[in-house]
Amino acid sequence: MALSDAQYQTQFETYLLVEKRVSVNTFDAYKRDIVQFLAYLQREEKSVATCGETDLKLYVRSLHKNKLAARSSARKISALKLFFSYLSEQYAEIGNHAQRLLFPKIEKQLPVYLSEEEVEKLLMIAQEDTSLKGTRNLVMLHLLYASGMRISELVQMTSDQYHPD
Repeated sequence: MALSDAQYQTQFETYLLVEKRVSVNTFDAYKRDIVQFLAYLQREEKSVATCGETDLKLYVRSLHKNKLAARSSARKISALKLFFSYLSEQYAEIGNHAQRLLFPKIEKQLPVYLSEEEVEKLLMIAQEDTSLKGTRNLVMLHLLYASGMRISELVQMTSDQYHPD
């Protein structure tokens, strides 16, 4: 017995959170991507159980027609691949129709960085704020500059990860 598309979506979301243990951002993005895909299927009067590889290719083509950025398109394809891989493993009646979808070519961009003078100016301005938050911000700036870590890594850092040795 086939489930409804909403039930397939709920099962997939549970899989992402419980088994794959994806980050909150990844979960939110994949959820949006699958909701968007299911809305497309509904407009086309299809369902997860009745769609095939051609339907997925038409969906991806519609993303390109809407001038979606290559990175966003690649993430949506990634979500579809994982969604259909999961469904085909869990439900025999659903094939892995997304396995042959191709990712768009993503141009690599050089990182944008501050000059040494800009960093010095930033640190000098940050030193002017002597409040607790100002001190915290100064420490964060020094840590970013000295370690080269990403801002996303810094904001997820916890105090138990700090070892001044």
